[in-house]
This record gives sequence, C-alpha cells and structure tokens, in this order.
Amino acid sequence: SCFAPAPVISTNTSGNLIVGATTITGTSSSPGASVQVYRGTFPSGVTAGSATSVNSSGMWTTTVPALAGGETYYSIQTVSGCASSASSAVSVLAPSACPTITGSYVESSTSVSGTMPSSFTGTIRLYQDGALVGSQAISATTAWTVTVPANTLYYNATITVTAQAAGATESVGCSGTTVGCTSPLTPSITPTSANIVVGNTVTFTVSNVQAGNWYALLDNSGNSYATSSYRATTASFGITTSTFNSSGTYNLKITADALTGCPASFTSATITVNNSLPVKLIRFTGSTTNDRVELLWETSNEINLSHFEVEENSDGRMFRNVARVEPKTSIRLTKNYELSLPNTMIGSFQYRLKMVDADGKYEYSPILNLRRTNLVNQISAGPNPFTDRITVNFRAVKAEAVTVLINDVSGRQIQRLTKHLDKGNNVINIGGLSAFQNGLYFISIINEEGMNIFNEKLVK
Repeated sequence: SCFAPAPVISTNTSGNLIVGATTITGTSSSPGASVQVYRGTFPSGVTAGSATSVNSSGMWTTTVPALAGGETYYSIQTVSGCASSASSAVSVLAPSACPTITGSYVESSTSVSGTMPSSFTGTIRLYQDGALVGSQAISATTAWTVTVPANTLYYNATITVTAQAAGATESVGCSGTTVGCTSPLTPSITPTSANIVVGNTVTFTVSNVQAGNWYALLDNSGNSYATSSYRATTASFGITTSTFNSSGTYNLKITADALTGCPASFTSATITVNNSLPVKLIRFTGSTTNDRVELLWETSNEINLSHFEVEENSDGRMFRNVARVEPKTSIRLTKNYELSLPNTMIGSFQYRLKMVDADGKYEYSPILNLRRTNLVNQISAGPNPFTDRITVNFRAVKAEAVTVLINDVSGRQIQRLTKHLDKGNNVINIGGLSAFQNGLYFISIINEEGMNIFNEKLVK
C-alpha cells in the first residue's frame, strides 16, 4: 500500500473559485508530484485541463476552460506512482458587484459610506491596506455605511470595499480611495521678524495653539533652532531660540505637527542677526528694599543708541517689558543710569536690559538675579515637594485680603482662592491637590493693590 497527501485548491477569501477564471492554482506538500484537476463530484468528475507538476516551492497551476457558475472542482495528485485522496471540493460562484465609496475621509473619520449600483442584500466589508476593519449587513437598499472605531484609519492608507450576496462570492478588483488628513491649526506668532546682534536669542509668543501637537522652530532644511514643545492645552506659550553666534538672515518657521504623517502647518519668521552694537555695557547691578527694586548700570560708546528697555521675569517663565529709559545726552564718555521700580515680591526674580539701536537692532545684557528675603510681609509655602496640600505661612503687617493662585507649567490656572488676613501670623491651608498631575507648579499671592507679593516654584 502507499499514501500520498491530497493537494489543496487555492480560493478567494470566501472559499470559492470565480466565474470566468481560466486557471486554477493550489499548493502541495510534495514538490515534483503530478496534480490533475477534475470538474464535478468525486469520484465521477471529468478531467479539466492537463496534469501539472508541483514546483519546488510547493505551488502548482493549470489552465482550464473558463469556469462557469455552479460548477464544482477537486484535485488529486500522484506521488511516486501513489495516488492521493481527492482534495476538498470548491464551488464556482459569480462575484457580487463592487460597491462605490462616496466622499473623502481623513484619519479622524469614524465611518465610511457609499452606494451599490442596484438594490442589494448582503454584507459590505471595508478593508484598509488589505486588512478588514469593519463590515455592515444591508437589505434591499443601495446605500451603506460601515462604522469603524476611532483612530482606526491612518493617513495615506488605501481603503477599499467589497460586497457579498448570498449564493455569490465576495466581489474582487473593486476600486478604493486614499485616507487624507487634517493638518493642525496654523500657529500665530509674535513677532514675525526680529533684528538682534550676535550672541542673543529671540522669544516668540505662539497662539492659536491646538492641543496634542508638537511645536518646533526649524529652517527650510529641517534644522532645529529651539527645543520642541508638546502642548497638552490650547494656552499660548513662548518658544525661545538657541543663541545666534553668526550674523546673517535666518528664515525660520514655527511648525505644528501631530506626528501622524500628515503635513505640519507652519508660520514663517525672519531673524536678522547683526554684529554687536557699538554701545558697551560696563556694569549692571541692582538691590531690593521693602517695596522697590533699585537698578544701576553704566555704559560707554553710545553711538546711535535709541533707548533701553528694562525687562522683568517674575514668574520663572518669561521676561516682560516694565520700563523704557532714554539715553542721556551728556558728552561724557561713560554714562550712569538709575531706575527705581515697584516690587514687593518675595523670592527670586530677574532683570535684564534690552539695548536698542537706532535702526532697530538690539542686544541683551547679562541677566541680573535678585532675591528678597526680608520683606515686611514674611511668607513661605510648603512642603516642597507637596502631595495633597500646600500650607502658606503669612506674617502680615496689616489686615488685608489676598488672592492665592496656583498655575501649572503651561501657565494654566489650576486653583484660585481669596483669603482675608489678620495682622500678624496667618496660616492658609490649600487642600484637595492629590488629583494634580506630577510636575512643576507656581504659587503666587496678589495683594489688595493688585501687586504680586509672592511667587514660588513647587513640585508635586
């Protein structure tokens, strides 16, 4: 006796052969075997086409007369003179008509719709790059809609649909469409152009922000000029360039990118970097009193100097312009400036000078770091880091109402409360903070005059 395994006839996804086909293919575990295809039912089928050999990859194919609907085919192979049993029989079915996809779709779409050429009862299947992603059964209608889970479709994928009616095989060769995308909102920036000198940076304020996107500062070759920033909210934010060490004109763009493959949106900016201004800053110092900051600086060589801008950083995030000082008309080689500013904050804060030339170029001074630790009002906040509450100890010189603000690192206000203080020692307990995400937070206290009298960084 002998034994030979049966060959297998290859079919479509519905397990059928297609009307009109003129070849039948299959597989075998016996390379070199001879395979014969039969039309009909085993053992009374008639040969269809000539016997064919199994190739070294275990594949075989034979040419047959055009297949007709309702026919059945099976195959038998001979291995070293030993005939196998018959393969499983497969039926020939006509494919259903192809559906048509209507409309266009992007990666955020959660359904795909279309029509059939005539009234149809059966199943509509939706494929994305060949993988089944959804289906819908319809009855006696031409319209269909296949729903897919959110975030199933992806940019640049090809989606196709097929139909299969009862008694017919799944349609083949149906046309499809490509999944598009929606680029992020185009960011708005201030400024759109800047003139600086070598050794300085530029800070752009970015608005029209869309949550869930990365923001970067790039040139047209893709080189980065700032640390990219992921934004979880729609709040405006600042992005500061790296230091420019060479003069020239830099054409840059602030991009918004969801990193889905969809093209990023962008806004252009131009930075002109010049050689150093003629003005020379000899010194820049400062000190604090109970309610003011006293700034002193000395310059020389003030050629074509337009003015000074004094900038303050009181929240640890961004500098803001707090004063403008005109240059002195003295003919002295060196010139001294004094400026007194209101400031009642406790903790650390910074100042810098922006020296602006007559043609708009500017240069920044080194940053001056100041700290007030001995105000009339003595305030502390802790623990740092905190878990579920913050305690503020406040020794007030007078009774007054204060506003306590807690902001996250993006500047979004997380908590706000107003407390009336008595003269002397006060304790403000801020609870319910366990739900805060781990990260950096800023606590500020505003007095009745609207002045920021305390600012501290805390970590959860």
